Amino acid sequence: MSPVWALGSGGSGQLGIGRLEEKLGVPTPCLYDQDPSSEPISLVGGGNHSLLLFEDGSLYAAGENKDGACGNAHLATLIIFHKLDIVDAANQWVGPIKFIAATWAASIVVTRSNRTFVFGEGQKGELGLGPSITKAMKPTEIKDFPPPGRIVHRLRASMGHVIALLNDSSAWGWGTSRHGQLGQEVSKSSEGCIWAPERLVGLSVVPFSVEDVVCGNGFSYLLGTSSSEEGYRRHGIAFGTDKNKVIAAAPNPLPGHEMWSETSSPCQLTCRSTWSSVYLHNSEGGTVICWGKDARLPLIQKGFPSARSIVTGSEHGAAKLLDGRVIAWGWNEHQNCGKGPGPAKSYTFNVLDTSKDSFPLGCGCATTFLVKAKSEEGISPDWTERPHDIG
Repeated sequence: MSPVWALGSGGSGQLGIGRLEEKLGVPTPCLYDQDPSSEPISLVGGGNHSLLLFEDGSLYAAGENKDGACGNAHLATLIIFHKLDIVDAANQWVGPIKFIAATWAASIVVTRSNRTFVFGEGQKGELGLGPSITKAMKPTEIKDFPPPGRIVHRLRASMGHVIALLNDSSAWGWGTSRHGQLGQEVSKSSEGCIWAPERLVGLSVVPFSVEDVVCGNGFSYLLGTSSSEEGYRRHGIAFGTDKNKVIAAAPNPLPGHEMWSETSSPCQLTCRSTWSSVYLHNSEGGTVICWGKDARLPLIQKGFPSARSIVTGSEHGAAKLLDGRVIAWGWNEHQNCGKGPGPAKSYTFNVLDTSKDSFPLGCGCATTFLVKAKSEEGISPDWTERPHDIG
């Protein structure tokens, strides 16, 4: 297994490094109660907890667990990553995990057998277990979701809401929708939240096939493809609060992604979001476009460097560039963009690493997780004591 390294906010153990660390600017190896036997593939973070998924479907959790967000029945705080073998109501192991997501204080997982489990706390429907159910101290299955014959294709969450895309291109969500992030009609209700999975209100008329989704603080963004006699075209739609111009500034149709036919290949687009911005990444050419709060940053306005991959957290992000460097940018109060004496906001792209075998795995709330393969001698190479600005 390639080692996972963490930096940033770890005051509740969410870095999984074996100690509590409020500000950690130097990447530090994560520790485990049981050694993983495959490669890490996904990392998500809530307000004070982290979920780590491996290639074989094994799931690990670290951080604050007083309300069950880590699914551990014995510890209130997990300072290293603990393996979580989820069992159902009949005490049967549910099998490998396929997708993971996290709200502020809850965790959501989908198994490879297409079952959805939640654990943790959510006062506004984040658990999706029904009216007034606000806490699940152990993994609990959301009954009848997804609906029979349908499969979860994507799973995303932000502070207070969750969206799952199914294989029929329908989008389903639960949690808070006070700003309309789960459909405008829901935002007009007295509670402004959805207590169990529902198909997103008003989005059944979206004129394209939905392929990806991201969730921010009070908003959501759907990415997909439309077809006509002329060919195919990429589209996106944002909905919810427009406090940071996430809706008003959203490009549609997407610039630079021209129409293509059945005999040509479309560009490979993925979307990411912070609490206040949306990023679109073309994995073929490496281009990145951004709108929302981050688009006002001088470093973004100058042009995002060509990237091989990109991950985002609460108000920061990290990317693997085409030239091999790993960079980080954004809010850096907890040194989640790297150690340095500068302001809390990272006004430059900080280079965290330059080796070809490293890449960013995921970001949470002021946390950053990286993967760096072991050297030939079996010892992980040293990280620079302080990241430097990108040239």
